[in-house]
Amino acid sequence: VERGIACAALADNVVRTYNTAIAKIERVRFHKQALPSNAKVHITVGHSTVMATVRFFHHPDAAAGAEEFDMKAQYRWLPELPVEGGKATIYAILFLEKSLITAHNATLIAAKLDTDIHASTCRLVFYGAIVRAIDSEEWKSILVIKDKHKEAQVDRVVDAHNIIAKNLVTKDGDISRFVGMKIHYQPRALLDGTLESDAPPPPVYL
Repeated sequence: VERGIACAALADNVVRTYNTAIAKIERVRFHKQALPSNAKVHITVGHSTVMATVRFFHHPDAAAGAEEFDMKAQYRWLPELPVEGGKATIYAILFLEKSLITAHNATLIAAKLDTDIHASTCRLVFYGAIVRAIDSEEWKSILVIKDKHKEAQVDRVVDAHNIIAKNLVTKDGDISRFVGMKIHYQPRALLDGTLESDAPPPPVYL
């Protein structure tokens, strides 16, 4: 059976062919398993189903009903698809293994079709709409902030303004990139279960 898409001949960007896209999504609440960023899922749009690698991010202040994706806004990385999105708008970058031909704002369904059919689990993962089809390299211009942190141990206190810490960087690591960053100190528990200090210490700067 041949299937196609009908559209106006002079319509601009109504139907596009792409292999990378941004989708606004919502999790299927019956799917209980974790789905990390960079996982592979089956994406169904229209009559086509292709494999895709997905990466999740969100905009905490975005309106839930916003349809246009802002390429200039700042977003935050999500290590996995959250169980509950709250007020944040959840997006996914889809890296498709094969190109799709779809209309703008087309509905999509993501599933883990490789899950054992006898397993007592929902194979549908999330659903949503394609809000922007992008070029294969255009996704790199999206500003997605990824939080990182480093931990170190206080070796000894030099004076009221200086401490010596260890394990912040490797032996040949560059400590200059940490200059000016804020450090939070967490008091350690003593053997009797009490803390070294009841008052939370103020953050210090490197």
